[in-house]
Amino acid sequence: MQNLPPFLFKQWMHHFEDDAGGISRYKPAGTRIPRARGRDGLEFRADGTLVDVRIDPGDRSRRVSGRWHQISEGLLVLTFDDGSPAKEAEIVSLDDASLQLRLRIR
Repeated sequence: MQNLPPFLFKQWMHHFEDDAGGISRYKPAGTRIPRARGRDGLEFRADGTLVDVRIDPGDRSRRVSGRWHQISEGLLVLTFDDGSPAKEAEIVSLDDASLQLRLRIR
């Protein structure tokens, strides 16, 4: 993996209130953020696996396993075991307390 800092590898919860300009913003799980009917998220693991936390129509969380791989500096491809479309995740900004992604269906 090229230049991916170790603090990427944790669970990130979508802080949609701060989304802007096509960029999705995430905070580490456990961070105090406003309550919501449901929050999606991503958990990146150093072994190339991931968990996509999705919100179902009943506002409950559903965990979908998958894999990620890096295709260039700051650009990841996410694939999902449930057959849902792959995504490109461009890392716009990353530090220990914040992850900003531009997500596109592949």
